Amino acid sequence: MAQQAPLSHGAGQRSRRRLSRTQGVVLAMLVLLTSAISDVLIGPYHFLDVLYLISALLAAWFVGRGWGAAWVIVGGACWAVVRWQRPELSVFWWIWNVVARVGVWSLAVVLLLRVKEHLAAQARLIGELREALDQIHELKGLLPVCAWCRKIRDDDGYWLQLEQYVGQHTNARITHGICPDCARKMMEGQQPGKAP
Repeated sequence: MAQQAPLSHGAGQRSRRRLSRTQGVVLAMLVLLTSAISDVLIGPYHFLDVLYLISALLAAWFVGRGWGAAWVIVGGACWAVVRWQRPELSVFWWIWNVVARVGVWSLAVVLLLRVKEHLAAQARLIGELREALDQIHELKGLLPVCAWCRKIRDDDGYWLQLEQYVGQHTNARITHGICPDCARKMMEGQQPGKAP
């Protein structure tokens, strides 16, 4: 009988293509430019704050905390420049809106990065668990062993040598040696495995 192959948890899973850091930055830039241009073209009553936030989140996700913070500031500056041209806001409300948006966007970036850290830790743990599971192949239950010759009966009713059984049902390999008691008995001329 052939030895069982170790479990493979990655087989059959589709590989996901991920964006590189550069592609993530380019995507974040495109979203930021789109939001700023749309904000200018659409007018003051259709706020596109979500697009500014999305660009900051993309930068933080693909490049890291520093880029996310920079993108929040750049997005806040773009929003401030677009809104400065609007006469309906007083200076106080303009400053208040800029500070509030930058604060909320910063909080969103921090929370997203926390989620990303937890997902990375979870992925590492899952990988370690899968690796450990691939290495574990243990025997469970009762093994019927012949009291005379020490052969083991398998599930199909065949009697197998210990080495053959262990080789078929585990990933362990058996090597042979001699224990000190049997070595002493062998030197004395007795049969190993039998009581004197």
